[in-house]
Amino acid sequence: MPTTPTRHPARPRPARPLARSKVSARVYRRRRIAAALAALLVLGLLLAAGGWGYTAFRFGQIGSVHVPGLGKAPSDGSVNLLVVGSDTRQGLRQSGFGEAAGQRSDVIILVHLVPAARHASMLSIPRDLYVPVAGTGGSAKINSAFNRGPGQLVQTIQQSLGVPIHHYLLVNFDGFREVVDALGGVAMYFPRPVRDSNNGRNESGLDVNEAGCRRLDGDQALALARSRYFQYQDKAGRWHGDPGTDLGRIRRQQTMLRALAAKAVGRNLANPIRANALVGSVVRSLTKDDQLSIRRAVTLARQFRSFDPARLTTITLPVDRAVQHGGIVYAAGEPGFDQGLRQGWEQVLLPRQPAATAAVARLLARPTRPAPPAPPTTAPPPAVLAPAKVSVVVKNGTTRQGLAARAAAALRRLGFKASNGGNATPLAVTSIAHAPATGTAATTVARAVKAGKRVVRTPQPGLARTSVVLVLGADFRGTATRVATPTRPATRPPKPTPATRTLPAWDPRPC
Repeated sequence: MPTTPTRHPARPRPARPLARSKVSARVYRRRRIAAALAALLVLGLLLAAGGWGYTAFRFGQIGSVHVPGLGKAPSDGSVNLLVVGSDTRQGLRQSGFGEAAGQRSDVIILVHLVPAARHASMLSIPRDLYVPVAGTGGSAKINSAFNRGPGQLVQTIQQSLGVPIHHYLLVNFDGFREVVDALGGVAMYFPRPVRDSNNGRNESGLDVNEAGCRRLDGDQALALARSRYFQYQDKAGRWHGDPGTDLGRIRRQQTMLRALAAKAVGRNLANPIRANALVGSVVRSLTKDDQLSIRRAVTLARQFRSFDPARLTTITLPVDRAVQHGGIVYAAGEPGFDQGLRQGWEQVLLPRQPAATAAVARLLARPTRPAPPAPPTTAPPPAVLAPAKVSVVVKNGTTRQGLAARAAAALRRLGFKASNGGNATPLAVTSIAHAPATGTAATTVARAVKAGKRVVRTPQPGLARTSVVLVLGADFRGTATRVATPTRPATRPPKPTPATRTLPAWDPRPC
């Protein structure tokens, strides 16, 4: 039998510096932005741009929970927000705090906002951080503190890191797909072919068979964000797993969401229909504390309306690897660590002191001067689908006999799956109804239609993501002779930025 290492008292937060971990420094690099922060930014921009009645309606759709232990924000207006990301909202009603009992948070982030200086900083907390859990008398991974609700997690973080928390936000990553589609997709460059493979099973659906820049729709982006068994192919055709495993997944998730946040600041918000679809998808993905009022949220949104996501100060809590069993903890480099690893002890992370304390101080540091407003950005053209992937029901909203049948036949010649839907209520302007979360199929059809200055697009619940209903109005003048189809994106890699310069060579990045 293997010999059990000499037992030492549990030491979740060592007072002395620990030996440096063998974990790749890239796993915990700066420049990580959470889906939660991106969702908050998008929601804030949209609410700030809308009228008060619309804002109140949408804000009321966000779930609210009571979170004990939250502190009162200081008089200088700064706010500390705890953002928790989760893969599901199942159990929201059963547990009462936005997460089913027994489930754990997937991403934990502290956001520090200084409205007067338009300054935002964030501290990413690894979910495997081993700390004393408030109210239990014991220690565990920090994400397990969410088991009894956000109040326990709030108190655990406040006690372990010494950061007062004023508000709480839970983000459901399942709603992430709708946000991506409402923004028209996200362009990502893949330096290598990648896939998700767990003993030959593709569990997330990620499968990119060649390098290059691709515009991902909601399903494809979600497959990338959820890939826990990420593999990349080298130039010799061999497949390799990401050594960062689950932490690598979080890193890729943050990179993609930084691109989404930047896109949300651009021209997409100028389209009221797209903006409405976007804010609808965001509010369905959020749960907030019941002390965050609509007035406070809108004030913050307006103060940060011109905030550039590239100016976000990003910090990650420095950590070291460790193993624990029954409250006995060994850090990497200590006697007993290797033996505990071989015996299958639980692998955890410990704060690296004094670097962890310095990281918290940097999070809360006050900026010396306001950041300049973000420069205007030019957004890429809207995404389109291949006509063969789009189903179109054509209806006649004019007095011209047989117009729907002729238009459907013309669309079929262009490659669409088109059918005659008969007559409709007379319309002056041609309109396209599409699925609420995405307008990609509608964009494709609109490019094939000759009508007035603008084809009206209307979200219609119940439609499939690639199906639309085209109602021909009095301004309809026929169909195009050809329709643009998605072209193969350029394979030239994008120029490195401060946010992507430290990424592993196989990781996707914005393009």
